[in-house]
Amino acid sequence: MRLSLYLILFTCVFLLKSCSHISEKDFIVLNFNWDSIPNQSWLGYNFWCNSFSDWKVENHKAIAYPFFKKRRTAHITSHKIAKDNGSLTISAKIKLFGKVKDDSSAVFGFLIGAGDSSLENRTNNFVFNTLSPGECHLLGIKSSGDIILKDYKEDTILHLFKFDEKVKKILLNQLYKEGLNFEFKYLPEKKCIHFLIRGNNLVSQETFTFPKTLSCPKGNIALFYDSKTPFTANASFDDIKISGSAISKIKTNSIVSPILSSFYTNTIDSLFITVQLMPFNPNGGVKLKITGKESITYEGVFDSTNYQLRFRVELPSKFKKIQYKLYYTGPQSQYKNIRKGVILSKPINSNPKLMALNCNGFTFFHSGGIDYKNLFYPYRKIEEGYKEHQPDVLAFLGDQIYESRPEMAIYKEPFCNLDYLYKWSIWCYSFRALTLNQPTIIMTDDHDVFQGNIWGNGGVAAQTSTTDSIPSYYGKWNYDTWQQDNGGYFMSQNFVNMVTRSQTSHLPYPENPKLENGMINYYTSYQYGNLNFAILEDKKFKSPPSQNDFKIYNGFSLNPTTTASEYHKNEFKLLGESQLKFLSNWSKAEKAKKESRVILTQSAYASLTTVQIDYTALNDRPAKRDSTRQKVSPDMDTNGWPKIGRDRALEALNDSNVLFISGDQHMGAVIDVFDSNNTSYTFFSVPAIANTWPRMWWPKRESTNPNYPLGNYLDAFGNKMNIQAIANPNPLAPYPNSINCKSPGFGIIQFDEKGKTAKLNAFPLYFNSYPETTQFEGWPVQIFLN
Repeated sequence: MRLSLYLILFTCVFLLKSCSHISEKDFIVLNFNWDSIPNQSWLGYNFWCNSFSDWKVENHKAIAYPFFKKRRTAHITSHKIAKDNGSLTISAKIKLFGKVKDDSSAVFGFLIGAGDSSLENRTNNFVFNTLSPGECHLLGIKSSGDIILKDYKEDTILHLFKFDEKVKKILLNQLYKEGLNFEFKYLPEKKCIHFLIRGNNLVSQETFTFPKTLSCPKGNIALFYDSKTPFTANASFDDIKISGSAISKIKTNSIVSPILSSFYTNTIDSLFITVQLMPFNPNGGVKLKITGKESITYEGVFDSTNYQLRFRVELPSKFKKIQYKLYYTGPQSQYKNIRKGVILSKPINSNPKLMALNCNGFTFFHSGGIDYKNLFYPYRKIEEGYKEHQPDVLAFLGDQIYESRPEMAIYKEPFCNLDYLYKWSIWCYSFRALTLNQPTIIMTDDHDVFQGNIWGNGGVAAQTSTTDSIPSYYGKWNYDTWQQDNGGYFMSQNFVNMVTRSQTSHLPYPENPKLENGMINYYTSYQYGNLNFAILEDKKFKSPPSQNDFKIYNGFSLNPTTTASEYHKNEFKLLGESQLKFLSNWSKAEKAKKESRVILTQSAYASLTTVQIDYTALNDRPAKRDSTRQKVSPDMDTNGWPKIGRDRALEALNDSNVLFISGDQHMGAVIDVFDSNNTSYTFFSVPAIANTWPRMWWPKRESTNPNYPLGNYLDAFGNKMNIQAIANPNPLAPYPNSINCKSPGFGIIQFDEKGKTAKLNAFPLYFNSYPETTQFEGWPVQIFLN
């Protein structure tokens, strides 16, 4: 290896000469420094950081600050490498901190070409803790001071630049003291990469020539580090400059900016809009401008716990359609950040449409495979369904996130806040194009608040105990399952309230905003055109399984002979007294002409699921279809239990001409349920977007019914139900079968303009894989509402 010390003047001349072949029109220059950005958890500009807990701005520098011992990235979302024969130069000042000296594997630098050109740009932003699916290079400085060039697709070292002891001593001293200027150039016509390190009286450079033709990997440019030294600052990045003819501007919805997304509901005279920001304090820099007969600009109320702005404004009287604009000006971005949308006074479709979605179990590169060309995150198929059906209202029925994805949850306070916001922001990033131009109803569920299941027991805190007092069958590591079975929330009230506000603060004001213990509610009513919604939150008030008189585990009885009657006690609750009163008042209110009434709830009022005959709760696995019929599952996580509670909820209704829409149970279904007076109510249980935990309905019963397993049944709690349609797992589903066989999808509900009928549609994610649009077998289903 040829090493040398040069004068900085000589280096500058060399740099100017090396760029002389590039025409000005093809040359893009990007500069990033943090001189005007305060200390915060986001790197500003247009960076997408993986995760919010692992990067920060501190003392006007970008800091690599790992929470876990993992590889982390901060992707530039405004530009990408699009020309493999173009030139590329990247330079940055990188400083390492003393605590990483003992981590011989630590690397700090850049990914070049992260992701794959066949994938959506938003998908490529999630290359971080795994290798890249496409051609990609890692260029970085090791903690030892050596420079590494790595094939980040194959995880192989292409070249390692080492220094003699004299140079290395000077280099390391400056690297850990004030930092070094690190630069590399892709020179495709010379089949080489040129490296340059500069410090005080130090210049070291070398050229690595590829044995074959060099092309610049297409894809993202990302700041990168790999460290085994968590909970402390590892390195700083500053004065980043990226230039060359290989770079192109991204012209899609994938660019991240200070305003990440927004969602709203509106009535005939009021707008409730929540703006999700990246994690920074806007200091008054975000405005809402509404343009009707005149333009009015508003300032929102900033919530620093979840980095949101909320606007509650009066809309012009008798308006039909108005424009709104959200914009940010300030040091976080070099450009005015603008998001434009429309607000309609009523549905644009004469037969209004509702798109219903739930269980957003996004998967990423690390989950196995390469995301099947965006079938899951960022849900290109959902976007295609949205564009095809053009709904008037969106309803997300719960589980916007799963706490274990894209990585395991951080439960410790206050670190759990940023972990949740990172995962919630992924949801916002995925669906922001959908939520921009029509009312959006969002409901929280168990995984949103970092729990597998919730029996909220009136919104109390979960019990705590020493492991010695927990029944041995829970096992050593199932403390949280024991907590859930005993009721309440095991995350703090502050955390649960933060989650609730972040997802539901744009709904009309709830009738009962807060419980006595300080936990906030969101159950409320919402009228949009002729659609009248009651939005419930059942699990917050639901009695816990531990109040039964037998052993339970994760909401299941451990006694296989437990009878339906043994699950019932008169004191068991589902909705709670205050919510029952709200539901009764909503139902008793005078019904307008042509009005359609809809109740949105977390889970259907029946245990519509079966498991293998030999299944026990301690096996903790989803049901699998085999050649034999299965037993009806007594799953207390469903709202088939407690029966007395769900009966009271149904009996609170003054009119049976109402449609229930629910999620949570993953499997699509249309069922009629019955109250104690044998009055029937129709539930549309919408298929999950990402059915990672499939359920099925394959009951053990002799039947000559050609439509089996449809028809009349009793669930395990004694609830009568009539199955009109079911979307069981389908082993013959198209590619990718490993996902589609579980029957994920979405619902479209079309209401008759006279309020008399509703057409229920259930589409699989592969709905447009054939010449004709495909629904699950048994759909559409038409029901009568009047």
